Amino acid sequence: MSVAELSPQTQLIYANWVRTNASPFDVALDFGYSPEQGPPDSIPVRVVMSWEEAKALVALLSENMADYEEQAGPIRKLFATQSEENAGDDPQN
Repeated sequence: MSVAELSPQTQLIYANWVRTNASPFDVALDFGYSPEQGPPDSIPVRVVMSWEEAKALVALLSENMADYEEQAGPIRKLFATQSEENAGDDPQN
């Protein structure tokens, strides 16, 4: 089966909200849709994977985003990551 072929049982879900949960053994991604700012009323999809699979996913997404931005231009950032928010913090405090 090629990547473009989806079985009739494949369910398509649009998500504009994601939350991560992690343990030493795996990482869970909860996906949902919220028409307003903030968390959705329910979480229709939870994907759980090993840390190795999560690292592979990050690499695949990074490669695909770089290809997309090369063709379409930069993707705007919706929010800052914690490391970006803390970049100006004084480590002595």
